[in-house]
Amino acid sequence: MIRVIRTGGKQYLVKTGDQLKVEKLPGESGARVTVDVLLEANNELTETPTIRLGSPVVGSTTVTISGQRKGPKVEVVKFKRKVRYHRRKGHRQLVSDVTVQ
Repeated sequence: MIRVIRTGGKQYLVKTGDQLKVEKLPGESGARVTVDVLLEANNELTETPTIRLGSPVVGSTTVTISGQRKGPKVEVVKFKRKVRYHRRKGHRQLVSDVTVQ
């Protein structure tokens, strides 16, 4: 079964058992969280594929949080020439590693 899920303001195309990283979800490692399913379709090669499209959602599915961590560092640099102005700031977004059930 192929699904399009929505979490953290983004949409992901997933199958059962897929592992992906999303914006931080509430809960600790091993916790189960429900997320919205926008589209469901079977991935079998049949003559009549079944597709369920939600308005706005079809239902929900469960994902298991396998870890919480920080993502890669993003540096922001502001610079104005001739006035000796420069600022450097870094940011690391919190990320959850999840497994789709």
